[in-house]
Amino acid sequence: RDPERVAPEKPTGTLAEDKHVATLKVIQQYSKPIQKGLDDLKIEYDINRKTRVCLAILPEWDPSFPPYNIAKLAAAIKNAGYACKSFDVNVEAAYDYKHNNWDIDFDPWNPLRDWHWYEEPYYNDIHEHLSPLLDKFLDRIEEFNPDVIGFTLYYCNEAPTKYFAHKLKERMPHIKIIVGGPATHASYYKGEEIYDYVVNGEGEQPLLGLLAAIEARKEIEFDEDTGKTKMIRQPENQRYNLSTLPMPDYSDFDFKKYRFPNGALCEISRGCIAKCTFCEETHFWKYRQRNALSTLDEIEHMYYEHGTNVFWFIDSLVNGNLNELRAFCKGVAEKELDIAWTGYCRCDGRMDLDYYKDLAAGG
Repeated sequence: RDPERVAPEKPTGTLAEDKHVATLKVIQQYSKPIQKGLDDLKIEYDINRKTRVCLAILPEWDPSFPPYNIAKLAAAIKNAGYACKSFDVNVEAAYDYKHNNWDIDFDPWNPLRDWHWYEEPYYNDIHEHLSPLLDKFLDRIEEFNPDVIGFTLYYCNEAPTKYFAHKLKERMPHIKIIVGGPATHASYYKGEEIYDYVVNGEGEQPLLGLLAAIEARKEIEFDEDTGKTKMIRQPENQRYNLSTLPMPDYSDFDFKKYRFPNGALCEISRGCIAKCTFCEETHFWKYRQRNALSTLDEIEHMYYEHGTNVFWFIDSLVNGNLNELRAFCKGVAEKELDIAWTGYCRCDGRMDLDYYKDLAAGG
């Protein structure tokens, strides 16, 4: 954690070109062509788009890093030509709790206290302290005047999000509310009546398709129509090529308010190669690997643009493809990026001493 860290100066000219060529050579020893059966993310840009979009995450979630999911979605939305603004209400609330006296005898952002965010305890224990801040964000969103707002739902932020959605509809009856995220992925999840659309699965392409339909005022097909809420389910056999996703857009986030102001999230894969019977994720998220150069490009971008030198890979499994992970580490070392990173992996006997040395050299 380094609150004072500034972005280093990016190499230019011949030095940068030579490093890039050298990096490609070491990566090519391990990196392979992208796996088959993946769909590229299709972003159709139109300068004349009128639909205005907000993305938001409400408490409670870990405020250590800026929300990667929102930053990636914002980038896709802006690349399609829509006006988009992101709001991390969660980090602002955590910051407010830390710097103002909420007069409660527990830390709401302590993972062992997450049950306080369930609906009944939330209104008993937290809401009166949080609601003034929520009202301020309602004002800010109303000022931006979006046509659509998207919320990320976790099991521990459903109550504040539902409250916020109701207040938004009271102020802006025309607004369309879309929710997605882990809380919506269960097959039994039907959504709340206040939500207009639920995206079940990877959100990038369904969200772009939904925005295009809203822009054109066209009806689209839904997998389910449960009263007012429309359910958009990604086919279970569909997998997106992660290397075709745009760089995350963090322009609306203040890095200094996060626990790791010099940190960011990233992903090198989605899904898992294991078939553990107790894990729902391994059955829904079909495994696919981002190519090493794409991951390295994002890390380098964050390193020089934002001064980021600490990364948490949010993968279920960073070593699902040992060669691509090794290629990434070789690239980090070749470009001399002074970073540290962490992520989840499985024990694998193919990771010998030389492999661990490459991991260490790569951060």
